[in-house]
Amino acid sequence: MSGSSDILKYAGSMQQAAYIRPVVFAEGRSRGMSAYDVKCGALSYQVLADKCLDVSALSYKGMNLTFLSKPGLQGRAHYDTNGAEAQRSIMGGLFFTAGLENICAPCTIEGTDYPMHGRIRTTPAEHLCADASWEDGKYVLRISGEMREAMLFGENLVLRRSLTSVYGEKSILLEDEFINESCSEEALMVLYHINLGWPFLDEDLRLYLPTRKVTARDSDARGHEERYDRMDAPKDGEPEYVFIHDLKADPEAGGEYHGCCRQRKVRDRPRALLERVEPSVLHGVEVDGLRRLCHRSGARQRERFRTHVAS
Repeated sequence: MSGSSDILKYAGSMQQAAYIRPVVFAEGRSRGMSAYDVKCGALSYQVLADKCLDVSALSYKGMNLTFLSKPGLQGRAHYDTNGAEAQRSIMGGLFFTAGLENICAPCTIEGTDYPMHGRIRTTPAEHLCADASWEDGKYVLRISGEMREAMLFGENLVLRRSLTSVYGEKSILLEDEFINESCSEEALMVLYHINLGWPFLDEDLRLYLPTRKVTARDSDARGHEERYDRMDAPKDGEPEYVFIHDLKADPEAGGEYHGCCRQRKVRDRPRALLERVEPSVLHGVEVDGLRRLCHRSGARQRERFRTHVAS
């Protein structure tokens, strides 16, 4: 069944099969956080309106696919951008957005503090819109909004985001537009920090990347490069292994991928679920999609990628 007439012969409401529902959490660390619950057939996921419209939980046919860190589900907190304390607010999910001035470890440069993974991941969305309707015979679910990273005498960067799913398809299309609304050129760094987890991840899963060279980040990972595509059983006290991948050329775009892909192996083994939509987006576990200087005042840049769940 695909068209409205076919489905509605059987269902009283399309919400039996697909919906977007706004929710507000009522307890614990997530108390007061606004989000959207999305059901699209066998695909279910959660979009955090108060945290950059990032996707937290994702499940397919009832199986959880994402990682949730020890602190669990939580909203915005005072320590979110306070140096290494940010580790207490990083909860995982399908992805969280790192940037827009820093994507890695916290640092201070010329008196300016850059918190771990940046500030955008905990920025609440404005101009929110959630819609589910028939378009050209397809039932389309779409959430959109914008996030602003700005300061009085500093940057003024806007991220406009939309997430789209279609009933009967097994994917989420993410479309990001970055806009510089300041009066000067601004640096822009973006990383889509993808976090997949058990029970989807176990010792039987394999990671596939278009990689031509694998480099260990540090001494902990050194010597494990040949097994980057496999996940060992959990080991008490085992450090994380981080690998840097030099990716092959994109055969469709006829050029090199922009940037690199960094893979982390902790207790869960990652697997790429990203499908290239435009050549500037990478497959991977942590995806550094931009790392470019952002342009002049008023400049715009679009990025698109699709998360696809295979049967």
